[in-house]
Amino acid sequence: MLVVIVLPLHRGLLEPLMAKGPEPALLTTFALSVIAQNLYILFWSGDTQTLQASYATASLTIGGLRVPAMYVISFAIALVLCGAVHLMIQRTGLGREIRASSEDSEAAAGLGVNVTRVRVFVYGIAAACAAVGGVLVGITFDFTPTSGLTYLLTGFAVVVLGGLGSVKGTLLGAIMLGVIESVGGAFFGDGYRDLIGFVAFLIVLSLRPQGLFGRVLAQ
Repeated sequence: MLVVIVLPLHRGLLEPLMAKGPEPALLTTFALSVIAQNLYILFWSGDTQTLQASYATASLTIGGLRVPAMYVISFAIALVLCGAVHLMIQRTGLGREIRASSEDSEAAAGLGVNVTRVRVFVYGIAAACAAVGGVLVGITFDFTPTSGLTYLLTGFAVVVLGGLGSVKGTLLGAIMLGVIESVGGAFFGDGYRDLIGFVAFLIVLSLRPQGLFGRVLAQ
């Protein structure tokens, strides 16, 4: 089902925009998300929903602390996905093509890399990871058709904080942002969690624009 949606969307709508730079494709996907949100409200209403699972309310005891089982499951799946993507990018021929295409798509194409195929694959992997994340969020928390915006902003902060192009940086950035928000929420209240996280994000971005684990690009 995911392939049926992702492949035509990329080949028919996003790929023609890539020649004009990343911004048109980025804005187009954001517009598509807004359209999707309104379609969900039209067909399924805007009521709060949740995905039912027998283990959704279970908890585990770790180091004397009771932790929701879904937190542990989600963290374990995130580790597996990040590890798999990192190994694929760093240790496979396709991974080398992905890195080459991201650095200089024209040069990569001149060396025989099928840049369009690489982009379709990367978009598919990203969609699959987003689908897994959406399922985990739906089991762990209540959600509405517009809940994705909050996770989109958090995801953007995590990627920039960790460093664009760094899978390890993204994982470490996510952990760091989560710890900062949790500690800040414990001191100032849960209502300030997002504010504290984004303030920390802006501070890091002002001191290190390439992110904590990103490379400094040559001028």
